[in-house]
Amino acid sequence: MTKFFKLTLISCLSLLMLNGCFWTKEATKTRHDSHSTQTETDSSDKEVTVSARQPQNQEQKKIPVFILLGPPGCGKGTQAQIITTEHNIPQISTGNILRAAIKRETPLGLKVKSITDRGLLVPDDIIINLVKERIAQSDCKNGFLLDGFPRTIAQAKALSNTNIPVNHVIEIAVPDETIIERISGRCIHPASGRTYHICNNPPKRAGTDDITGEPLIHREDDQQETVKQRLAVYHEQTQPLLSYYQQMSQQADNRLCFNTISGVGPIEEIAETVLKILSQEKNV
Repeated sequence: MTKFFKLTLISCLSLLMLNGCFWTKEATKTRHDSHSTQTETDSSDKEVTVSARQPQNQEQKKIPVFILLGPPGCGKGTQAQIITTEHNIPQISTGNILRAAIKRETPLGLKVKSITDRGLLVPDDIIINLVKERIAQSDCKNGFLLDGFPRTIAQAKALSNTNIPVNHVIEIAVPDETIIERISGRCIHPASGRTYHICNNPPKRAGTDDITGEPLIHREDDQQETVKQRLAVYHEQTQPLLSYYQQMSQQADNRLCFNTISGVGPIEEIAETVLKILSQEKNV
């Protein structure tokens, strides 16, 4: 009997020892799994932290987008050629676009001709659509210069809606009487829009374009009375743009720079001033 109890007691102790080892292993495994889970969580947290430190919004590539403002005959076309050569960007002249349409005698061209011959501005909707189509072309992806656009605040707002930031707006200021004198002697190369003046910027050979040798013309809308009308329209409708862009340039979060320069003097000196301005950037 005593021997039986001894055997039973030994069996119970053995079972207890085995159970103890099992629970010890399970506890160790649980602690190990818990530690692994925590490590994985910590690792995940670290990854999130690293990701959070990475820049979320990289600064968009800055491309040169310039606007030249000023009355007709102030020298925008001449300075535009110098700027576009220096920066290797296209010149987008609404005047050239419209004159091309007039030359082709399309319905739009004939409509535009009847407007410009009276010294009036072409309606905003026509100009805006033409410019939007032009700046969407591949040669504008690295920047462009706008010559003759915008001419009204409505056009300026339409340009802003394209989400293409403008770097510089330069007004070329010239007195009206000087403008009239200049335009009366101005000659144009119709195909390219290159401009000359019989006194201030004559072609190498009278009456012909320096590059192509093709004949120059004196535009109908450059007649003195038409010029006076164009200047009156400019002062009434376009000049408010100066205040619009000046106020925009004063906003702390806007990268636009606005400058007014004199358009009277040697072309080279004016160009030097313009290029110096364009080389400067506003810190935003």
